[in-house]
Amino acid sequence: MGAFHAHFKTTSDRECLGAMMWHHAIASSAWPLISVVEICLRNRSHHAMSALYGNVKSREWYRGGPNDMRLKGGIQGRITELLYRTDDAGNKVVNSIDEFIAATTFGTWVGVLQQLPSDRRFRFTKMAFPEYPMLLDKQAWTAPAKTWLPLIERLERHKSFRDRIAHHAPIWNFPYAPHEGEKRIKPASAGATIISLRQEIQHLRTSLVEMEPGLVDFWDGTAQQKALETLTTLASLNHYMGRDLSPPEAGLATTGTTAHTALKTAE
Repeated sequence: MGAFHAHFKTTSDRECLGAMMWHHAIASSAWPLISVVEICLRNRSHHAMSALYGNVKSREWYRGGPNDMRLKGGIQGRITELLYRTDDAGNKVVNSIDEFIAATTFGTWVGVLQQLPSDRRFRFTKMAFPEYPMLLDKQAWTAPAKTWLPLIERLERHKSFRDRIAHHAPIWNFPYAPHEGEKRIKPASAGATIISLRQEIQHLRTSLVEMEPGLVDFWDGTAQQKALETLTTLASLNHYMGRDLSPPEAGLATTGTTAHTALKTAE
């Protein structure tokens, strides 16, 4: 509670508990949307890797064979351990490709992509992220800092955000970029926290659109998305903290304008 008290400048335990409940409500609303992105990432990545490594028929690109992807370090060890893991009765946990995809963690997929050879990055992205804007100029892929790395860094942020929610860790101090292209920093105020949360939620939606634009209806207009629009406002935070007991309007601040105004006010 001390961390919430310091960050949100609460004046009582009531306000501090309210800030915690606001935090939990945002995490609960964001989790189903993150899950949609994670499912798309796993499936898209798996199909692309199967095509890249000559295993379109067997699709088992991850076993470390001569034609498979040569994974280094702990990633291959993590996959091998998963393939041979057994339950208490001695039965293998993973018995099919679908079970392998379902059992791997978000971090495993990000780790695999971090090791993808440079000569396969463009083809992978074209298959897994067909709407990625950087695909418009294939020649630009000679400069990974402008093409491949921004995508990987975004996925790394997704993993960090997802893991914080999964492990009930704080998301109110998730780093954000105050302006496009600037270094990411931790929020120093409630207003900055709102900007940070809205920014990461928008980045998650961007990844979904780049992978599966036809599935955007699983995001836009859903109860979770509408809840997040209402929750990520100062009005909602104040309501949870008991500073303003009138409920926030549904759909309040559907753009980032109110959040940016909140930041300026907080500063």
